[in-house]
Amino acid sequence: MPTPDYAKLAKTHIWYVCYGSNLTWDRFKYYVQGGLCPFNGREYPGCADKTAPVESRAVHVPFDLYFGGSAQIWEGGGVGFLDASRPGDALARAWLITREQYEQVLDQEGRAPEWYSHEIDLGPIDGIDARTFTNASRRPKNAPTKPYLDVIRTGLLETFPQMPRAEIDAYLDLACSR
Repeated sequence: MPTPDYAKLAKTHIWYVCYGSNLTWDRFKYYVQGGLCPFNGREYPGCADKTAPVESRAVHVPFDLYFGGSAQIWEGGGVGFLDASRPGDALARAWLITREQYEQVLDQEGRAPEWYSHEIDLGPIDGIDARTFTNASRRPKNAPTKPYLDVIRTGLLETFPQMPRAEIDAYLDLACSR
């Protein structure tokens, strides 16, 4: 596969950096292409442009992952957020998608104050803006459900294939304890 022309893509694309259930394409594709997600039983409209990401890569975000809030689509369990109030290290995946797709993914995730109302500019990757989103303030701690955690684990194994399963499990255990 040829290397993308990053200079050209910088005008139209953005790196969407995710750290939760969107780590795996089998979950993230429902935000892009739409349809009934088998992981949580929710129907997603998808993006107007249903084109798959140009590429993805493993990245680190300089904040810690924690689980909080209460998501009914995940049986009332907590979902992933970043603690942007202090330095840390979250394992993440950057998806190279259009700027329009990024806005529509954020709309589907939820821009409401209790969800993902705070965007974080992570600087450029290969000259293209990289962004993620989390809550503006720390959400009340709430353990994730096993199905939600399993989707994240699958995504981490895909994104960081060299990382031993035990190390991924320890990373998730630590995030659950925060």
